[in-house]
Amino acid sequence: MMKTGVLLRCRDEEEDPNDPGHMTLYWESVATEEKHYSGFYFKLKDLPKEYRHRSKWRDYLFDNTVSGYIKNDISGRRLAEELPERIIPAQWQIPKYQQEKIEMDTRPRQEGLYSFNPDDHHCYNCVLWAVDTINKFITEYNPLPRVRQGRVGLMTIALREYKP
Repeated sequence: MMKTGVLLRCRDEEEDPNDPGHMTLYWESVATEEKHYSGFYFKLKDLPKEYRHRSKWRDYLFDNTVSGYIKNDISGRRLAEELPERIIPAQWQIPKYQQEKIEMDTRPRQEGLYSFNPDDHHCYNCVLWAVDTINKFITEYNPLPRVRQGRVGLMTIALREYKP
């Protein structure tokens, strides 16, 4: 069996009122037991210049879409290793033959569109991408819920209440 899971970093409005939070997916290599992290992001260069400051992201991304990117999630790895108290995890055991499939599904690339209102724009944000991706692999368990608009706050509640 192979360990896989998701990590949710809740918004930290006290430290940064513009913090949107983040959700990442991880899996453990069968051969090396090394953890790999993948996340869904947008690139700042894809935002109009006047919206590239973190305080302006919401103003643009609630009403618009930009290209989405699956990336090696360095910040997810850092949080898991250095600040585990800042995350809400969920973990499952899946058959190891699925490692190649999960690696293919999470390989870095441009993929679809990104928005802070993904339901309205028929696209993803980091939460909905992680939920839809992990649900492909945890078929022997209860699926993670697809929360409205991929809201980090709603996903926080859902993960705390989740029973595999």
